Amino acid sequence: MLVGNCNRARAERGRRRAQQAAAKIAVLNVRQAIVTTAEGKQASAELQSQFAPRQSEMETLNKQINDIRQQLAANQTTWSDEQKTKAQTQGQRLAAQLERKNTELQEDVNAAQGDVVDRIGRKMMEVLDGTPARNGYVAVFDSSAQNSPMYLRLEQR
Repeated sequence: MLVGNCNRARAERGRRRAQQAAAKIAVLNVRQAIVTTAEGKQASAELQSQFAPRQSEMETLNKQINDIRQQLAANQTTWSDEQKTKAQTQGQRLAAQLERKNTELQEDVNAAQGDVVDRIGRKMMEVLDGTPARNGYVAVFDSSAQNSPMYLRLEQR
């Protein structure tokens, strides 16, 4: 009887080791997956067109700043101190305006991209729900996540 129990215990350990060896883990770059979907590509194009006017406005400001710099350099010896000061003040004002607009644009773009990733990500989770577990995966990790790389924790069978 003791030999039978030993053999059963060994067989059980062997079966568990085989199951553990067969366990699969997946690594998925969710952001990349979202961007490459048809819906992700469409959302990206919409975001680009949504923010294009603001980007164009910033390019215009940047050109104005560069023009002032070039004028200052070209007229260093011919302009009066008052003209130089006026141009420098105008350039500084435009540079501050450009920096503020750039910060605002970046914040708005990040928020809009986050909304898109969340919306499409929820749909992706619905698709992924249960599929990896049925295919023998014990965990799916998101390589694009910065703070929380565990994307999907699957129940063990």
